[in-house]
Amino acid sequence: AVEAAFGAPLLGWYGNAELSGHAIQCRELSYHLQLAHSVHEVLDRDGNPCGPGQPGRLVATSLINWAMPLLRYDTGDVVVLGDRKCPCGREGPTLSYIEGRSEDFVVTSDGRYVSASDLTFLFKTTSDIKEAQIEQEEAGSITLRVVPATGYGPQTERRVREGIAGRLGADTEVRWIVVDHIEREASG
Repeated sequence: AVEAAFGAPLLGWYGNAELSGHAIQCRELSYHLQLAHSVHEVLDRDGNPCGPGQPGRLVATSLINWAMPLLRYDTGDVVVLGDRKCPCGREGPTLSYIEGRSEDFVVTSDGRYVSASDLTFLFKTTSDIKEAQIEQEEAGSITLRVVPATGYGPQTERRVREGIAGRLGADTEVRWIVVDHIEREASG
């Protein structure tokens, strides 16, 4: 309907609010990385460059954001570099696929997906929890591991539980486990 209304093809644009990473879709439906906009890297979990056809994290350095330059900014998006020259004739690298955010989500009992980063503010705004980890194995239920800091007490747990209920719903089961330290996973 949009193409018919404007008499032109509808093409995609990829970018982000941080102005790090930019790609424009051509008539052949390839996403062309805009090299005058950013320096782009596609990296695997270990930080090694991915080859064409391999999914990896898009890390970019903006060449246009003079107010707040971000160097090697991890966009949180997973992309796949193209493995062929685009038939449109433009030179330079392309993305054959944009998978989207690699962010973790918590699934509520009613099936909503809530970004895990929406819950991290509960720990960033308190000084009485040193570290926290959220784990989910089934919808509507989470395990929360916390490393106490000075000032930790029953009021800390109550405040965090109230915040979780506000984001995930009052029916969310929260298993609260106090630990001395949290084991690091491969992601850090």
